[in-house]
Amino acid sequence: FFFSSRRRHTRQRSVSWARRCVQETDAEYMGIFMKKKDTTTTTFFSPSKEDQQVIPGDIETYVFDYPVKHLGEYVYEVWKSDSKPSKNNFSDINPADLANEKALAELQSKYAKLHISKPEQMKKISSVAPEESTSNAKVLNESLKRIARYNNKRKYEERVGFATTLATNAEEIGKTNTIKFLLPAIEAHLSQDVTEIKSLILPQLIAVARLIYKNPAGYESVIAVLLPVVQKLLVDPSLDISEKAAVSLANIAELLTSADRGNYILTIVLKLAHDDENVENRVAAIQLLNKLAGKLGKELCEQFVSFEMMCMADDPEQKVRKTTTQNFVKVCETVSTEFFIKKLLPVYQKLGKDTYWPVREAAVNILVEIANVCPLEIRETTLTDVFLDFHNDSSRFVKKASLLQLGNFLYSLKGGKINITLIQFFTTLDPKVNSDEDLIMHCAYTFPGVLLALGASEWPTLKNTYKSLIKKDLQQVKSTLAASIHEIAKIVGGKIVAEELDSILKSFLNNFTTVNIAFAHLHEFLQVLDEKLRLGYLEIVEKIINKSEHSWRLRDIFANNAEAYAKLFDVHTVHKFILPIVLRLSLIHI
Repeated sequence: FFFSSRRRHTRQRSVSWARRCVQETDAEYMGIFMKKKDTTTTTFFSPSKEDQQVIPGDIETYVFDYPVKHLGEYVYEVWKSDSKPSKNNFSDINPADLANEKALAELQSKYAKLHISKPEQMKKISSVAPEESTSNAKVLNESLKRIARYNNKRKYEERVGFATTLATNAEEIGKTNTIKFLLPAIEAHLSQDVTEIKSLILPQLIAVARLIYKNPAGYESVIAVLLPVVQKLLVDPSLDISEKAAVSLANIAELLTSADRGNYILTIVLKLAHDDENVENRVAAIQLLNKLAGKLGKELCEQFVSFEMMCMADDPEQKVRKTTTQNFVKVCETVSTEFFIKKLLPVYQKLGKDTYWPVREAAVNILVEIANVCPLEIRETTLTDVFLDFHNDSSRFVKKASLLQLGNFLYSLKGGKINITLIQFFTTLDPKVNSDEDLIMHCAYTFPGVLLALGASEWPTLKNTYKSLIKKDLQQVKSTLAASIHEIAKIVGGKIVAEELDSILKSFLNNFTTVNIAFAHLHEFLQVLDEKLRLGYLEIVEKIINKSEHSWRLRDIFANNAEAYAKLFDVHTVHKFILPIVLRLSLIHI
């Protein structure tokens, strides 16, 4: 029978009480007397893990040392109305007797001032093995001690250690203790501690919130405790902290109901957006609206978020307009197509003609994403005109940005009517007439998509550009082309492959810098060739495997694709060429 009666050294006693709370939470010791300083009522109860609450403070704690194995399936409650019990009170109570009404009556008679609840009022609990309970109690005790040290603002190293394992500690101490002990610590140190500690805590807030939000008290704590402190950090002078706070806000929004997202999350962001005196607050609001658009949903985006974006597009500050452009897409993706075309597409067109060239450049950079939101007929007409305006822009930066979007924009027009001028612009990326390596790389990377959008009939128009890319002495360009030549082959068909691409592929297979990349898709390339040309590649495959004694990657590539090779040839050829290679590779222990 444990008890503590002194009211001094509060901090040390808090840890002691937390330790006892741990024992009770895991149900190894099943009785607690709690007597508050200003009341004469003492309560003896044996709560479930979720209901257990022992708050450090002016509380006297008394614990019966009853193992769970003696308790059976019942949680019981005892109320005592007189003064503090002596050490020997109730020492002869057997918890097993509390499961039977006759025994309860005898105990009630023996202890006249003691009331014990009837069996029908008792709640069933699940048993916990004593040894498991002891282990859990030790883990929980250590976690609560770390929280105590954190609350007492001890050494920086201790606070870092605790902050690093915040989510783990929350799991260990459970929902109720997290709400009672951990949330106040989080609130205090996100408000007052140094930047490094805040930076460690913020990414873990979502784990804590996910742990407690399904509990009614936990849900309210997320709104009442976590949201206000995150709101303050959204405008923290540290960019790292403000960005992590924004991520935390977006993550917490996922846990709230649709109504509360509007009532709390959107309200927080709109307050920042309406700060006419602080540009950085408006910038932060725009970035948040973009992050939250999908979580806020179509209705809130159409009613509130879209109109905020419209206002920000007219903001007198260039930084605000540029940020609006950079964070425009998610809102466009969330609203209905009809709303987008009627309300937001004109805003995008307006931003594309902004007087400040970085805003126009930002508009170019989201052109393809805007195209993916638009119906095909809008891409063919309105957006094509927008692109042509960008290409003719007075700023060389805007013009180059438009060319870096050209290949992907052409691909977005697949299946539609493509303006011939756009095709001509793409051919100007030919290394023969263009020396900008960024544009050359873009041309190589997007070439298969452009050819797919235009169709095999446009191969004569584009083949000179392709061959110029092949000759360009840039390793990144060569690797990109080696990785996509099989896709080109599928588009143009067997005749062109045999006449023009066959030699190109063999050059890739003979080059040690591109052989791995080209060999990975060789079986797909061979599918396009006729049987005679396929047979010619078997010797090349065998040569590559024989030369790959020191290159396990090439052997691994073939092993992964052996079945695909087997399907390309008749049984005789498989037995003669493919099977011997497979058997030889099967004997290699790697």
